[in-house]
Amino acid sequence: MLCVVLILAGLYSLYSYRITQLFKVQTILNSIAGDLHDDIGSSLSSISIMNQLAKSKSPEALSLLNSIGENAAAIHENMSDIMWAINPKNDRFANVLQRMNHFAKEILEAKNIGYNFTGDEARGDLKLSLAKRKNLYLFLKKLSIM
Repeated sequence: MLCVVLILAGLYSLYSYRITQLFKVQTILNSIAGDLHDDIGSSLSSISIMNQLAKSKSPEALSLLNSIGENAAAIHENMSDIMWAINPKNDRFANVLQRMNHFAKEILEAKNIGYNFTGDEARGDLKLSLAKRKNLYLFLKKLSIM
């Protein structure tokens, strides 16, 4: 009986250690992602400000500067999408639906297109992996380009 208890205690210790390690890794990933987002976001903001100043001083380079501004905005949006996708707080299907609805609203209203976005409310508490969240959201973004 003592051997069984010791084996079970050892297995529990290994399980507990593994969970602790996973939490540490997630904390590190969140920290790195936050730092990257802050650093890149601040750099992109600087690029946007310099881009606006350059447009006013150099009208002949306007097309090039517009391209720079569009690229900086796209990078900022992609960074925001990555930050959202890796956040474990967004692992519920309801969060994905909300993000997709917000994206569709921004795109379609800007083009004066009416839309009706519905999702299966019963599946709102369904937990999705990081890969599934990202793939669903990117699928919608690809559809918007078409």
